[in-house]
Amino acid sequence: MTPEGKDRILLHRFPGGGGLLTYCKDDGCFVHTLNTESGLIRKIDALQLCMHAADLLVAEPMAANAAAFFGCVAILPFLTDSEKNASTYALNQALRSAAGKRWQRDVACQAHPC
Repeated sequence: MTPEGKDRILLHRFPGGGGLLTYCKDDGCFVHTLNTESGLIRKIDALQLCMHAADLLVAEPMAANAAAFFGCVAILPFLTDSEKNASTYALNQALRSAAGKRWQRDVACQAHPC
């Protein structure tokens, strides 16, 4: 992903949450930042990459944690900076919990049709 007027960006989200954001400089150097899950969400928001989050994460399967991540990324643009800082971690945890419960319910229904 190359945002207009910015360095090319690569994102690798870790299965347990958080991830590595890599900025590919024009001079061939790479700048890597290691981020918590909420930090990564806030960074994507700060870089105004919310619309491109799915492109950044194309290799990641849409599991419960990924769904929570996308939900947070979609919500953050509607919050003030102080609301973002205060709520991203809790919001992501709540969405992960809800998505995980839904996933477990779906798996149970597939194993034993409801």
